Amino acid sequence: TVSVSKNGGTVTASISYAASTATYFAGLFGVSAFPSSGTVVISRTNSPFFDIEIVMDNSSSMAIAATTAGMTQLGQLVEKSPLFAAWGQNQACAFGCHFAANNNDFYGLAESHHIQLRIDVLNQAVQQVITTLAASPAAAQFQVGLYTLNTSLTTVFPLSGDLAAASAAAAGLTVPVTSAGNDADSNFPAGMQSITAIAGAGGDGSTQANARKFVFIVTEIGRASCRERV
Repeated sequence: TVSVSKNGGTVTASISYAASTATYFAGLFGVSAFPSSGTVVISRTNSPFFDIEIVMDNSSSMAIAATTAGMTQLGQLVEKSPLFAAWGQNQACAFGCHFAANNNDFYGLAESHHIQLRIDVLNQAVQQVITTLAASPAAAQFQVGLYTLNTSLTTVFPLSGDLAAASAAAAGLTVPVTSAGNDADSNFPAGMQSITAIAGAGGDGSTQANARKFVFIVTEIGRASCRERV
């Protein structure tokens, strides 16, 4: 008798058997057969399916230099720049944002001098996460979606199993540089409401349509927080 059952991603097969074996010598003592029976149970848990949504803060604060040395270097460049002095910005500013004009802005200044900003660190971290997923034996079980968060949540890369394309999308992320000097602040309440609606409820991971769901939030405090959508 064979029975198969499935619970989430675990499949269990149970085989029960019963038989009777004829005897020869024991027959002299009235025992004509010996009964035998048993049960064998085998189970296997398949790799679950995952939907991973990554919310990347690209507000103005992500344009600050990523290291103390970088802050000092950028501040000195801004302070000495005749262009920025004309704007009344002849101060040691360590933020690579504001005043976009033909790339003559703090962001362009940081890039042209290869000063690493927090947004650059974020890009690298997200790409490393995606690379790790792609190298997994269960890579086909993952889908990734990318979103930016400043004044609102914006979809950069819709949820997809194309991990190479997701990595390329993460590499191109920048901070919006404003021509009027307005800050692109992080509106977390609105952003969290938006990503909650996009991600939806999580499942048990047994199928792609019933995937387990995780939301990673990468923001300027240098940490990544994770919340599973259940």
